Amino acid sequence: MGMPKNGCDTNGHGAPSITGVILVDGAGRPMYYNCEALAIVTYPKKAANLDGLGDLLPREIRTLLRVNALDSARTTAQFTSGRRSYVCRASALNGNSGTPSRMVTGLFLERVTSRTMDVSEVAERFHLTQREQETIGFLALGLTSKEIAARMNISPNTVKTFFRLVMTKMQVSTRSGIVGKMART
Repeated sequence: MGMPKNGCDTNGHGAPSITGVILVDGAGRPMYYNCEALAIVTYPKKAANLDGLGDLLPREIRTLLRVNALDSARTTAQFTSGRRSYVCRASALNGNSGTPSRMVTGLFLERVTSRTMDVSEVAERFHLTQREQETIGFLALGLTSKEIAARMNISPNTVKTFFRLVMTKMQVSTRSGIVGKMART
C-alpha cells in the first residue's frame, strides 16, 4: 500500500497544520495533501479528497504551476478562498531531473492577514505568559478553540482557561475584545 494522499483521518479531520501543503507530480496530479490544504481549495464545499485537482485549484495556482515549470523565478501567487486571502508558494522538491513526469512540486498555502498583529507587544503590555501569548496568536489567525487546542497539543478546556486568564488581564469580556485590544496596540 502506498503513501496516503492526505494527512486526515477517515472523518477528514486530522491535526491541523499552520500551512496547507499539496505535493503534485509533473502532470499536476496530487500525490499528497494535508487537511488544511483540502479545506482551503475546496471551500465552501467539503470534499473528501483532491481527485480532480485541476478543477479545484484556484486559477492563480494553476497558472503558477504552468509558469513554474518553465520559469522558476515566479514562485508565488495570491488567491482568495471565501473571504480569506492566501499566498501559494511553489517549490520544486526533487531538483530538475530533466523529465517532467518525475518532477514533484510542493505548494505551500498560507493565510494572509490584512494587518499583522504584534502579539509579543501585547503580551508584554498585559503581562501574558508564553502559553497565553501563543493562544492569542492563534486567535488572531482566526482559529477556533478546538483548532488552537490541536496546535498547542492541549485540551479545548485548557484553551478556554487561557482565554479567561487573558480576558481578565486585558479587562475585556469576549474573544473579540481580545482581538480589538490587540489591533489597537
